[in-house]
Amino acid sequence: MFYGYLEEIKSKLEELGIFKSVEIGLEKGAGKSVNTPLARIVVSSVDYRGSLADLHLIIVVGLDLKNDIPELYRQFLDVTKNIRKKLYEIPALVQVEGLVTDEDRLENIKAGAIKVTLKGLPYEG
Repeated sequence: MFYGYLEEIKSKLEELGIFKSVEIGLEKGAGKSVNTPLARIVVSSVDYRGSLADLHLIIVVGLDLKNDIPELYRQFLDVTKNIRKKLYEIPALVQVEGLVTDEDRLENIKAGAIKVTLKGLPYEG
């Protein structure tokens, strides 16, 4: 139903040229683990409002484990900034928010996650 939007986001991420591959993870647990440098787009939730829907996504981004933590975090912020610029070309996109998934154990960071919200998508239920 919203696969076209997922494909558009995938295409935008591929245009950046920083990932070896970009995947759409539809199976259960798709957002759990990624390898470097890879991005996986996962649907987090969908809010339905009559004939419109808001699509909440998470883009899981593999990070370079060879870097130390401050450098790793800076690298993730740079990637988030580049992704944000590219994704804002999509008209329905209203929010791109970067976050690190494992803040309590910074020494174990293997991936970062970027929350993405597409609002007001046409929906026929």
